[in-house]
Amino acid sequence: MVKTKEISRAPITLRGQLTRQNFSCYGCLKKLDESTAFADRDPKTDTIRGLLCMLCKETLTLAEDSPEILRRLMSYLDYQIDKTCIYLTGALKNSRVPELGNTLRRLNYDVMDEWFTPGEFADTNWQAYEKQRGRSYQEALKGRAATNIFLFDRCYLDHADIVVCLMPAGKSAMLELGYAKGRGKYTCILLDGEDPERYDIMPNFADDVFKTESDLISELSEHWSNNAQN
Repeated sequence: MVKTKEISRAPITLRGQLTRQNFSCYGCLKKLDESTAFADRDPKTDTIRGLLCMLCKETLTLAEDSPEILRRLMSYLDYQIDKTCIYLTGALKNSRVPELGNTLRRLNYDVMDEWFTPGEFADTNWQAYEKQRGRSYQEALKGRAATNIFLFDRCYLDHADIVVCLMPAGKSAMLELGYAKGRGKYTCILLDGEDPERYDIMPNFADDVFKTESDLISELSEHWSNNAQN
């Protein structure tokens, strides 16, 4: 439990910090008092970050203070073990993404395509905001929004059984496909029904390249059960 002398180096007192937190744990929001509050210390600086209940403090310690682990556990709680999970990647301006997502959902696959919701100007708006703040690209990549979105997408990639890259797609989609391949996922590229205008050899890194949606669905139906436990 927190002792008054433990936070003597902090700018405010134990009572002051409890008041600031509305006498609630910063994690679960359960009510705290002087007898149930535990000091949470930054492992790098040993300074007190705030007050937690015992369970939240132990949870943070067991998770190694890792936002990646905590975010991945959030995605894990959303994971549907009884379905084959497909991460659908592509371009924000490609209207075929949600259309294919809906088709696959009707076939009882668990499809992650919700990264599409910000719309085609998401990256442009983010860039404008960061420039208004005067931050460099490297600083912007470390920002709260960018970090949270990156972890959100990566965690669902980590839990996917299949990653489908829907063409046309940009650099981000290709990076995600390469990451998934490195993680041992089944990866494939879905063309738009035609051979590409410019041929490229590197799609050979993917497990398969399909010309049409029906080709993709036939492959999934033949080799990927909708029940992941079978």
